[in-house]
Parts: sequence; C-alpha cells; structure tokens
Amino acid sequence: MTDTAAIAGIKDHKEGSVNEIIIKYSKYMWPVAYAVLKNIGSEQDVEHCIAEIFVDLWEEPDQYDPQSDSLQDWLCTKVRSRAMERYRVLSGSGAVPLDGPMMMG
Repeated sequence: MTDTAAIAGIKDHKEGSVNEIIIKYSKYMWPVAYAVLKNIGSEQDVEHCIAEIFVDLWEEPDQYDPQSDSLQDWLCTKVRSRAMERYRVLSGSGAVPLDGPMMMG
C-alpha cells in the first residue's frame, strides 16, 4: 500500500491503513525518539511518544501534507518534537541540552 493510499484509508477510518503505517514506519521513529529520551526516559516513554503520533494522525490525517514532506520524514519530525516535550517534562528543567538529544546525527 502506498502512503497516499494509506492516508486516504485513514481519512475513511480504515484501521488497516493506520496499521500499515505503524508497521512500515515505527522502526524509523523508534531511534529518533530514543535518541532524545535515552538518558532520562524509559522504553515506555519512547513507545508512548510514537503511539501518540499515530493517534494524532488517525484523529487528524489532514495535518500531513504530502506536498511538503514524505510521510516518513513527517512522522520522524513529529516524534522528535513529542520526545523533546517528554524530555522537558521528565527532566523538570524545561530545556533539552544542545549537546545531546536535539542533535541529529
């Protein structure tokens, strides 16, 4: 199933479509969220961030614009932002260190 077909399926509330996206892209999202949370969070924190992104996509599929990003890039960007929010909550500092999780490499 193509990303376009999967997004169309999500818009039609077909669970199989979101499951396809989860299977296809979770493996790319995991290392992104883990890179942010590895020193402060747990595996459950990483999983929670990823799950929230898929719920967001299910509830509001129009937030993804295929003209501006690939679905993989969009999902990875979203999960990175969500993980950074989680990092701030867990650390209680309100900031993510510049030498750590924010740096992509």
